[in-house]
Amino acid sequence: QLGVLEACRAGRNVFFTGVAGTGKSVVLRSVVEDLKRRYGHDHVAVCAPTGVAAVNVGGQTLHSLAGAGVPTVVKDFQKCRGHVPAKKWLKLQALVIDEIGMGPVRLVGHSMGCLIALEVASSFSANVERIVLMGAAAAMPVHPDLLGAAQRNEILAPQLMTAWAHGSRAHIAGNPTPGLWMRSSCQALLERAGHGVIFNDLYACNAYDAGDVAARIECPVTVIVGSEDKMTPPKATAQLVAGFSEVELKHLDGIGHMMMLEAPNDIRKILLEALQ
Repeated sequence: QLGVLEACRAGRNVFFTGVAGTGKSVVLRSVVEDLKRRYGHDHVAVCAPTGVAAVNVGGQTLHSLAGAGVPTVVKDFQKCRGHVPAKKWLKLQALVIDEIGMGPVRLVGHSMGCLIALEVASSFSANVERIVLMGAAAAMPVHPDLLGAAQRNEILAPQLMTAWAHGSRAHIAGNPTPGLWMRSSCQALLERAGHGVIFNDLYACNAYDAGDVAARIECPVTVIVGSEDKMTPPKATAQLVAGFSEVELKHLDGIGHMMMLEAPNDIRKILLEALQ
C-alpha cells in the first residue's frame, strides 16, 4: 500500500488491483487526498466507468469528464472535441480511475511489444484470452554498432534501424501509399525520439531473457512472420513458436520487420480474424 502511494507521489503511472479486503479503497482515498493536496482540487480528476461507481468514489464518469455527458448516439462524442473539455484536460495534473473493469484481454505486440505481451500472458494467464505477435523472437539481441550509436544519440541509430527493419520492396519505393517513402518517414519519426529513449528500448530488448516463457502461455497465439525480417528472423521466430501449445502461424512473403507499414491490408485482415 505504501509502495502505491509513493509511486503516485513520484509522478509515475500506477495500476493497482487486489482481491476483496486488501485495502484498495483505503489506498485510493489516500492517493486522491495526497494528489489534491499537491496539485489542488481543480487539477485532479477522479473518475469511474459507471455512474454508481463514480458516486462511490466522489467523482464523475469518464464520459462526463470527456464532455460527452450521457452519450446515446455516436455524434454525442463529438462534444469531446470542444474547447471546454480541452481546457479541462490541459489543466489536469493527475487522473484517478476506479473500477476500470478489465476482463479477459487480447494483446497485440510488435517487436519489443511482443516481449511485453508474452510477459503479461505468462504472468496473468487467467486474464489473457489470446495474443497476437508480430516480429517476435524469444531473444532479441541488438547489434553492438546499433546499441552504441543509440547510446551516443547519433543519427546512425535511426538509419540502421530503418535499413534493417524494412524488406527489399520498401527500399525501392514500395509504399502502399503512392508518393510516400517508408524508410524516410520512419527514420524521420525515430529522429524525433527524446535523448536516450531509443537506447533504453534497445538495451531492454538486448538484455531480455525469455527463458521458457512460451511454455507458460496458456492462451491461443497468432504469430505473424515476415520472410525478410532481419531484426527477428524467421528462424528465431520458429524457436519461440515451438514452445507454444496452441499457435497459428501467418507468413508474409517479401515483408520485413515493419510489417504493419509494408503490408497494412494483410495485417489488418489477420488481426480481424484473430481477434473476432
